[in-house]
Amino acid sequence: MGVYRYLLVSWSVITTLTVVNASENIASGKATNQSGVHNNYDSSKAVDGCVRTTMLSNCCTHTATGQTEAWWQVNLQTQSVIDSVNIIYRDENFLSRLAGYEVYLSYTQDWTSGTRCHKDTTADLASVSVIQNVQCPGVARYLTIYNDRRVKAKAWYSDDAILELCEVQVYGCPVGKYGNGNCNNDCMNCVNNMCDATSGTCGDCAAGYHKTGAFCVPCPVNCAVNKCDSLTGACTDGCTAGFSGTLCRCPVNCKDTSCPVEGQCTDCIDGYYGPFCTPCPVGCSPDTCDKTSGHCVQCDIGFYGSFCNQSCPVNCKNNVCYKDNAQCTECFIGFYSSFCDQPCSSYCKNNVCNKDNGQCTGCNDGFYGPSCTPCPSGCSTDTCDKTSGHCVQFYSSFCNRSCPIDYQNSICNQDNCHYKECDIGFHGSFCNQSCPVNCKNNVCNIDNGQCQECDNGFYGIYCTQPCLINCKNNVCMKDDGQCTECEAGFYGSECNESCPDNCQDALCYRSSGECEVCVAGFHGSQCLKSCGDCQGLSCDKDSGDCATGCTDGWTGDKCDTKVVIVMNEDAAVGIGVGSGVVILALVVVIIVQTRRLAMKRGDTTRSTHMTDITLSRTAKGLNNDQDGNYDEIATHKEQSIAQISHTEGNYEQLERREVDVPHMYDTTNVDTKT
Repeated sequence: MGVYRYLLVSWSVITTLTVVNASENIASGKATNQSGVHNNYDSSKAVDGCVRTTMLSNCCTHTATGQTEAWWQVNLQTQSVIDSVNIIYRDENFLSRLAGYEVYLSYTQDWTSGTRCHKDTTADLASVSVIQNVQCPGVARYLTIYNDRRVKAKAWYSDDAILELCEVQVYGCPVGKYGNGNCNNDCMNCVNNMCDATSGTCGDCAAGYHKTGAFCVPCPVNCAVNKCDSLTGACTDGCTAGFSGTLCRCPVNCKDTSCPVEGQCTDCIDGYYGPFCTPCPVGCSPDTCDKTSGHCVQCDIGFYGSFCNQSCPVNCKNNVCYKDNAQCTECFIGFYSSFCDQPCSSYCKNNVCNKDNGQCTGCNDGFYGPSCTPCPSGCSTDTCDKTSGHCVQFYSSFCNRSCPIDYQNSICNQDNCHYKECDIGFHGSFCNQSCPVNCKNNVCNIDNGQCQECDNGFYGIYCTQPCLINCKNNVCMKDDGQCTECEAGFYGSECNESCPDNCQDALCYRSSGECEVCVAGFHGSQCLKSCGDCQGLSCDKDSGDCATGCTDGWTGDKCDTKVVIVMNEDAAVGIGVGSGVVILALVVVIIVQTRRLAMKRGDTTRSTHMTDITLSRTAKGLNNDQDGNYDEIATHKEQSIAQISHTEGNYEQLERREVDVPHMYDTTNVDTKT
């Protein structure tokens, strides 16, 4: 912890052996310690209040002899603001031992880490005083007096370091306190809570305060971030919103910071009114009132009046009443009238009545009418019609005729008596009519005989109409006869339409007729589309894709594309040669057939016409010499078919090759008849 240096203006005046100081001696009787003890002259003798200065008085301390360093320390028990220290030394010609001493202030017992507030620099022995008045301003818990003889600073200093203190008086007050000899007063608003131990004057003010005379008072309330000049009080960082002026005295609630006259607003923000923007009355909702008069525009729940300062009547529901007249908008159950101060009749059912006139909305058993008048005395168990008052278990309008003895345990209306309940399977006033045969469990309404439910296969109020033929399990709706489900193979609202043929197990959706699942080999909503060459025949119902793969020779998602067979060059050559041989054979056959036809015609010229199939040439193109010689027909090269054509066009094109096609030639023979 750092040491705060704080100068306090306080002077001590010492006369003879009595020290006069306005603050308190805070060392008196406190715990002490020293570097060593000589002849039982321990450290506590310096704070025992005895100021005699001889060793024989047993009022002085004495540290150990033969040491090069000596120290004495007092524990003030709390952080204290120190004004001064008075040291009263042994007055028996041993002042050379005191000369050169030092005073330290520290927060801990380790005084070497503290602050030295005084060092004696007296020039000669004659100038050393038995009473040392030291100005030692600072803040500390421990005060230590130290002497060092490791190196003698002056020749007249003692050889050994010895301290013989007859009294040490530390004047000051604990931090935060001041007073005239008693430290009973609190420092107010001083920086670090430290003030003059005697007068309480702050050396400086804490943040948010400024000097007024000797004391610190808060900065003007509207200074921004609560900062002001510690001497003048002027706001240093400006004003909070809505305030202006050196001291920011324009009210915080001025609208648009409109404050031409310091302290008075021309208009207020919502929730405030008047020249000083006083808060609206607490009952205003939502914190709004007339900017001039302060009258509330609307009240919070539970209040009414111009200033919303009056409470609504206690029986208003949810504590809500009208602002102007305090009338309740609704009443709690059990009360009625404008102010909900009238109780409902105790005969009202659930204690509920009309807010305006108190009439019951319903009556307890035994009462009837808007005012819940008691039922006639003859009504069984005190019950009657809630509107007319007619009894329900006797007959005649006012139950002055009882049911015959045969109808005891029965109920009556105003005209006649009838049984209260019938045996299962019967209905009617006298339970002498059978329920319809198709009533489920033979149960029907006692009054009209209508079935409560129907047996399977029937519907209608008397369960006389049969369900549609294709209803699943022969079950249909009681009211309209519609099937709840269709038998397998049918769909539609009346289950009269057949499911498509390819629906698996003849199952289709009732509303659309779409197959739930297709039989193997088909797909589509109606299962009308054939699957491709799928492995295992089945394909996806919606897309037609084959999930299990394709059969050999087919490919694609739907297995509808023929696999292409690609042949190598040798195979292509073989096909070409084979094709050539076939063509030659065809040419030979055609030539033979042509010759036979010519011979049959009996041509006198007996000319034979050989046709070159490839070149489509005729005999007219030959040189018709009579010398028996014949022209030579040239040999032509022809391109062979290099593409094997499949009926479905699924083979790839082979490489083209040139093939020599031999041509047949014949002579033109002229047969000369003699």
